[in-house]
Amino acid sequence: PSLFGSLAKHLCVRVEEDGVTKAKVSLPWRRVDDLEDLMPEDVLGTCKEKDIDLTAIKLDARRRCYEPSTLFELKDKGKSFRVWLE
Repeated sequence: PSLFGSLAKHLCVRVEEDGVTKAKVSLPWRRVDDLEDLMPEDVLGTCKEKDIDLTAIKLDARRRCYEPSTLFELKDKGKSFRVWLE
């Protein structure tokens, strides 16, 4: 990927519960390096349980020059949590 081709502008986070959007946040793309600090403790715990490696996700986003893409999606007990770059 080109550094100047399709750099994402935003890190987006959406939380849904039973199909209803409870929160949607758009932050500067640079905040991808702060993923763990942006997520609630229960979501971090579920990521760990489901073997979602946030360090690897951040490194992969950096390797791809922060191009727009889904970083990860998590579904658990009627809740869904999606994080992506756009």
